[in-house]
Amino acid sequence: MSVIAFTKRALRYWRRNRRYWSLAKLANAAVAQAAMHLRMTYNPAMPVVAKIEATNICNGTCRLCPVGRRQEGRRPLGMMNWDGYCRLIDRVARWAHTVDLTNWGESLLHPRIADMVAYAHRAGLYTYLSTNLHTLGPGQIDALMTCGLDELTLSLHGLSKATYAAYQPGFDFDDACRMIDALLDARRRLGRLEQLKITLNFVVTAINEHEVGQVESFARQRGLDWALSEASLNLRFLVGPQMAQDEPQAARQIVAGQADQWLPKDPTYVRPLYERARREPSVIHSGRKLVWCDWPWTKLVVNWDGALSACCGSFAPGDDVGHDTGQPLRQLWNSPGLRACRASFRRRQRPSHADVLCGRCPGVLL
Repeated sequence: MSVIAFTKRALRYWRRNRRYWSLAKLANAAVAQAAMHLRMTYNPAMPVVAKIEATNICNGTCRLCPVGRRQEGRRPLGMMNWDGYCRLIDRVARWAHTVDLTNWGESLLHPRIADMVAYAHRAGLYTYLSTNLHTLGPGQIDALMTCGLDELTLSLHGLSKATYAAYQPGFDFDDACRMIDALLDARRRLGRLEQLKITLNFVVTAINEHEVGQVESFARQRGLDWALSEASLNLRFLVGPQMAQDEPQAARQIVAGQADQWLPKDPTYVRPLYERARREPSVIHSGRKLVWCDWPWTKLVVNWDGALSACCGSFAPGDDVGHDTGQPLRQLWNSPGLRACRASFRRRQRPSHADVLCGRCPGVLL
């Protein structure tokens, strides 16, 4: 990106989001960055982003998602309690800039999702949601337009019936397009064109790679922003640590099968570590950091039941690193589990670091 393009983008961002920043929040974000670069296990900063799971219930069957594949070992299904949610927002609002109400479920299935957005908006937080588009009703569309939502991402991983259904089976492409049109019509009708950013997220796979060139025109025709994303294979659910270590040949076959089926040929849309995992499957569960991750220092992840996760990729309750019981935010944010996660980024690791998810992650969950 050129300096001019970056400057224009930064100015647009500031004009759009300056009302959510304060001197305290700017200072907090700076301290969080310093703590990360110093690999501090006790974080003197507060979370910059709060990722709060409205629900882990999902109506989708996305082929690369452990929820869509009905992966065993997941957290019991449920929805965030309203009072617990409000208490959490009240504690993070002074420090955080953004609240993201998505994680392992379809957020719009929560009956009070518009109220949750409105509460966070009134608290001075930038609000974000993601949806698969197949839970929206007419009343809910208008509620989303008027609750103060700042950004909505639409998951659309194909531009034809065949490619769309290959990744999101059970969903119909034409239905998704109708929902997109209804959202955009409501945004115009209710005067939210400037306030609500709606982004099309297109995960590039071997199946839809030939449609990448059409994404921009599809989005522009509808007045959408767009993003091209790398596919996450979630190999850790298919190749366990013991198999990766003791049965490398079998592990390589599984990795190669998934990669050949789903990864596009254009390396622009492929995480480089996947090529390494083909040769060296043990990297999937390696605690040695091959890429950097800022989640333990900047993003607080709270599941619907109040359990604390290290990042958005943490799936099983056994990997929880704390629990929100209404305690002071600093105590929650520096739980023993989260401090162990941060310690796993230090050059000299201890065997105990393997007890937390970050201690078994190369920096991005594969």
